[in-house]
Amino acid sequence: MRTTDRTFTPALATAGKAETRFFASAVFWVKSVLNGLRNRQALSAIAELDEVHLRDIGLNRRDVDHALETTGLLKDPFTLLPPAPRQRSTFSP
Repeated sequence: MRTTDRTFTPALATAGKAETRFFASAVFWVKSVLNGLRNRQALSAIAELDEVHLRDIGLNRRDVDHALETTGLLKDPFTLLPPAPRQRSTFSP
C-alpha cells in the first residue's frame, strides 16, 4: 500500500488531543489535591502555636480555626486565610 492511498480521518487525529487534555486535567487535579493536603498539614501545625506566635505572623486563632473547619479534606485551607500572611509567606530575595 502506498502512502497516497491512505486517507486522513479527523476523528482519529482529535482523539489524541482529547486524551492529552484529560491527562493534563487529571494531573492538575492530583497536584492541587496534594497541595491542599500539604497545606492542611502545615496549617494544623500553625494551629498548635500560642496566641503570641500567631500574632507575630499576622493571624489569630479564629482565622486558623475557620480555615480548617470550613474547607473540606481535599481543599486548600490557605485560601481562606487573610491575604497579608499569605503574601509574606512567599520567598522574595
